[in-house]
Amino acid sequence: MQDVGEPGVQGVRATLFRVDGSEVLYTVTDSNGAWGICGVTPGSYFVRFTGIPSGTAFTAARAGGNTAKDSDPDATGTTPAFAVGSVNVLTIDAGIVAATSTVCVGDFVWSDLNGNGVQDVGEPGVQGVRATLFRADGSEVLFTVTDSNGAWTICGVMPGSYFVRFTGIPSGTAFTLVRAGSNPGTDSDPDATGTTPVFAVGTVNVLTIDAGLVIPSTPIVLPNVPIVTTTTTPVTTTTIPPGCIGDKVFKDPGSAKDGAGIPGVTVSLKRSDGSTLSTVTDANGNYLFCLLPPGTYTVVIKNPPVGSTNSYDLDGNKDNAATVAIGVGQSNVDVDFGYVTAKVLPEVITQTTTPLPPAPAAPVGTPVLSYTGARSTLLALWALTFLLVGYGIFGLTGSRRRRVSLR
Repeated sequence: MQDVGEPGVQGVRATLFRVDGSEVLYTVTDSNGAWGICGVTPGSYFVRFTGIPSGTAFTAARAGGNTAKDSDPDATGTTPAFAVGSVNVLTIDAGIVAATSTVCVGDFVWSDLNGNGVQDVGEPGVQGVRATLFRADGSEVLFTVTDSNGAWTICGVMPGSYFVRFTGIPSGTAFTLVRAGSNPGTDSDPDATGTTPVFAVGTVNVLTIDAGLVIPSTPIVLPNVPIVTTTTTPVTTTTIPPGCIGDKVFKDPGSAKDGAGIPGVTVSLKRSDGSTLSTVTDANGNYLFCLLPPGTYTVVIKNPPVGSTNSYDLDGNKDNAATVAIGVGQSNVDVDFGYVTAKVLPEVITQTTTPLPPAPAAPVGTPVLSYTGARSTLLALWALTFLLVGYGIFGLTGSRRRRVSLR
């Protein structure tokens, strides 16, 4: 109630609105606290008072029974609707009191690893995000930043209507689903701009204003690279987004890390929960997995090139696998696998020979040539045949000579 001796307050803005929420005009109070807006046509209106001095709040609304001396606005500075006809309405007053409050607003900004919009066990807080408290009229109250655990709190908040805007989130992240589930203590409140709905503050702490962060949920496909994501609708881009793991399976020339790519190699990505994704290298040996939440993954080459050995991988174990960790907003697209082809020696052909039958004995007095091996046997048989034939010819000639001489 307005009591004798209570002074007016200068510089408070009084804005006249139609009941549909459209603004008509505004003015500010003079040095005596008085204000007036004229030329108002008949209709239904309300007034919102803003810009009250720091450390003050609106007094109790409609106390007492005198409408000319009570205070009309609620804790947000908004009056009930009233009618304007052909007579001045000069009873719209606002009382201001010193603000004293121990009420706190706040809670938690976290990394929503599975993107379900709900705080789950093991999902970490995000440090350094700015949380700014605004009155429902858009005037800023206070701001703070989240601590190393992702927690934030603003205290000394007077009763009224407010909203929070979260800014300064890590590069490459976005806000998760809004108000998923049924528990306001574990859901995420801001929309895609980081702004929460308006909420009321009374005499009890409001510690349920949370914000979950995720890797942006738009799937991305790089040119000529087969991509596997947790969603199904691809969008072409030339920019590698956060949350990607991949690179190339290549022929290792022995002198450089990147040789010619090997197409058609099956690459598997194992998540920490044991589930897997799979893809196949393209014509250039490239592969890529995207839209991955922060965490640790294992990349496995399922069908290494036949006849080759793993000569290079990221962790140096050369075992057709590499373990990779990515954080919020991070990618690792340097997970290569190199392979060298084993050298093949010329084929050695082994032949076997069938032993020849023993040669007939030579007549007494016939010279004998001695050789070893299959070739030696053939030479010996050839020589023996030559001698036998020669022997027969000379023997036949001698007989004839003897018969002629007997005559």
